[in-house]
Amino acid sequence: MTFHRSTGRLPALLQLVALCRSTPWRPASRHASFGRPFDGEEPAGEAVVVHDCTGIVRTTLDAATGSRREVSYRLHSWSRRTDDDPARPVFVLVHGIGMSHRYFARLRAELVHYGDTLVLDLPGFGGTPRPASQLGVGDYAAVIATALVDAGRQSCVVVGHSMGAQFVTELAVNRPDLVSAVVLIGPVTDTLHPTAARNAAALALDTLLERPVTNLLVGAAYLQCGIRWYLKELPVMLDYRLDDRLAAVTQPVLVLRGALDPVASRTWCRRLAASAPDGRMVEVPGQPHAAHRAGSRFVARAILRLVENLRVRPFPDRVG
Repeated sequence: MTFHRSTGRLPALLQLVALCRSTPWRPASRHASFGRPFDGEEPAGEAVVVHDCTGIVRTTLDAATGSRREVSYRLHSWSRRTDDDPARPVFVLVHGIGMSHRYFARLRAELVHYGDTLVLDLPGFGGTPRPASQLGVGDYAAVIATALVDAGRQSCVVVGHSMGAQFVTELAVNRPDLVSAVVLIGPVTDTLHPTAARNAAALALDTLLERPVTNLLVGAAYLQCGIRWYLKELPVMLDYRLDDRLAAVTQPVLVLRGALDPVASRTWCRRLAASAPDGRMVEVPGQPHAAHRAGSRFVARAILRLVENLRVRPFPDRVG
């Protein structure tokens, strides 16, 4: 959830949008290992990583008012072709406002060799059709639940970035059978800047700290979802009390923030970790709001340690 710097970059943004729309997404073939620096070569004997995509899936939401709304999503999954171990964990990566599955490419590439990895394009984002009316956090959680049930998944490690942290928290509260652990990266909305204007200022500052490629990726995603849908969902993000809802989460909660993140402050993240019955907070050194991109290896290590603590599957030789 990051504003892009617009000066002199509009042509590049438009080119990137066109590329995202015209080129099918393919999984990275390179292997990322935690035990050694990545050298760009696929290790001998490694299983082939397979990417699957559902395409656009339509589903119907039952609103609290009694009205029914049709929304659409897309689910991407990556798995190792030769791995049939039922004990492998399932990682579900959920983007925030304005973003798409592409935002998680680096973290997904780190995690896929340790468990099946699912990434969504939520309604109105990533090229999915925009809903006819505003969706609440509970609506997005219901979409994620539908996607996981239809995919035959349960007891997942759900990872949400920015507003996505709100979605996975609500999912954990409402469908605990689908969630074994919750990871919140750069969670919003920090009570130090609860208004749209103060969030905008924090996000603008964050663009000065992000890498140019991340700003271009974010700008292209915002153009794809459209400013109207972004602004329609912004009040939903600002009104959700993540600190209150975490008190109802029974699963282990890991709060991750970039040490330079101006959006999710250290004070706020410590408060969130303390709000959860079983919570902890870890900082990603030298990273801003999109800590899961340039800091993907550190973030993956932290997530895998959480999985080890859950005794879902040990990784004694791979996590360092």
